[in-house]
Amino acid sequence: MRRLLLALVLGIAGCSRAPATSSAGDAGRASVDAQAPDAGVEPRDAGPSDAIATDAALLDAAAPDAATTPRCETTPIDAPALTPTPGTLFLLHLGLGGFALGEATLAVLPDGTRVIIDVGNDSHADDVVAAARATFGDDRVDLVVLTHHHADHEDALPDVLAALDVGRVVHRGLTDLTDAANPDVMAELCAAAAVVAVAPVCTNGHSGCEPAAWRAPATACELPWTAGSNLILLGANARTSDADYAAEVGPLLTDDGNGENARSLVGVLAHGPFRYVFAGDLTGGGSDTDPVEGWYVRALGARLPAADVLHLSHHGRDTSSGPEWRAHLLPLDGRPRTAVAGVSLAHVGSPHRSVVRDVAPHLQGAGLFVTRVAPGGGADGVFDAGGGSVRIRTEPGGEAYLVQAVDPAGVVLRSERTTSAAACVP
Repeated sequence: MRRLLLALVLGIAGCSRAPATSSAGDAGRASVDAQAPDAGVEPRDAGPSDAIATDAALLDAAAPDAATTPRCETTPIDAPALTPTPGTLFLLHLGLGGFALGEATLAVLPDGTRVIIDVGNDSHADDVVAAARATFGDDRVDLVVLTHHHADHEDALPDVLAALDVGRVVHRGLTDLTDAANPDVMAELCAAAAVVAVAPVCTNGHSGCEPAAWRAPATACELPWTAGSNLILLGANARTSDADYAAEVGPLLTDDGNGENARSLVGVLAHGPFRYVFAGDLTGGGSDTDPVEGWYVRALGARLPAADVLHLSHHGRDTSSGPEWRAHLLPLDGRPRTAVAGVSLAHVGSPHRSVVRDVAPHLQGAGLFVTRVAPGGGADGVFDAGGGSVRIRTEPGGEAYLVQAVDPAGVVLRSERTTSAAACVP
C-alpha cells in the first residue's frame, strides 16, 4: 500500500492557517460525454442553452398539495438486495476492506449515466473495479468524481483508469496546494490527463504537472458544474459561483489534512423530488477545523437543497456534520430523512458517537446507515453493513426511495422505504 501511514494521518488531522486566495471567476459548466445507457435512455449533454432549466430542475422541488399528497413516512420492508433499475437513481456505497483508509460510491443516474464518486486508496483498486463491473455490467464508466486530494479518496485512480473505460474525471482543481494536500496523489491526477478527459472545476492559469504550478491559488471556478439533469456541483475549493470563503472569512488551514478536506466538492444527485447531498470530507468547525459547512449554508442559501439522503462528510467524524449543516440539510420539519456514511476499518472511531447522537433527531424516524462501524465508533441506533455495502434506489419518479444495509455475503440486514420530503406532507 502506497502512503498508508500518510493516509492514516490525514484521516485524523489537526490545524493551522494559509494565505487568502483570490475570488472565484465567472460561473461555467461542463457535462459528461456518455455512451447510450443500457436502459435505452440517451444521456444528454447539458449545454449553455439549458443551464437555467437544468439548475432549476435539480434544485427546486415544488411544494406538495396537502389534499392529494401522501403522508411522509419511513417503513421497514423486506426486499432483496437492490440493484440498478432503468429510470431510477441507484447508489452503492462500498465497504472497503483492509487496514487502509478509503471511500468509494458507485451511482447509476436515471438517464443511465454511470458515475464513481471517489475511488478509495490504492489497495482498494481491485475492489472498486470488481464492484463497478458487477454493478454496471461492463467496463464503461461515464464519470469519476473526486471530492478532494487525499489518498483515501483518489489514490486508486491510476489502477481504476487502467482497468475501466472512463469517459471523464472531475475534481476540485490542481490549485491551492498546501501541506494539507497530498502532492503524490495530485501528480497522479495530473498525469491522468494524458489518458482520459479531465475537468478541473477550479483553475489557476498553470498547466504544468509540478507542485510549483499547483501552489498558485485558483483564479476561476466553473460553478455550478453539471452532468446532465441529475448531477450538480455547487461548491469547490471553498467557493461558490459568487462567493469565496477565504475572501469573506479568512484563509483555510494549511499544515494538516483538514485544510484539504475543507476544499471538498459539494454536490447534489437528484431524481424528481429526491435529493442526495454529498460533500467529501468537508469540515464544519469541529476539532478545530475550518467551519466551511456553515459558510456554504449561508453562501448558497436555497440553492443548497434539503436532503432526502445526506452523506455524512469525513466518514462521520466530529470535524463535520455541524449544527448549521444539520439544520439546513436535515431540517426538523416532520419529514423523515436518511443519513449514510462510508467508513473503512481504518477509520477508527467512525462514525463518531457525538455525530450519531446529534444527527439522530434530524432523521425523524429514518435510519443512519454505514458501511461499517469502525473500532471505537458509535453503534447505537446505527444500521451497520459490517463491511458490506449501503444501497439506495429511488422509485420511478423519485417520490420515494429504498435504503439497505447489505453484508459482505449479500445478506440484507435492514431495508427501509421512505417518502421523498418534497413529495409528502408531515
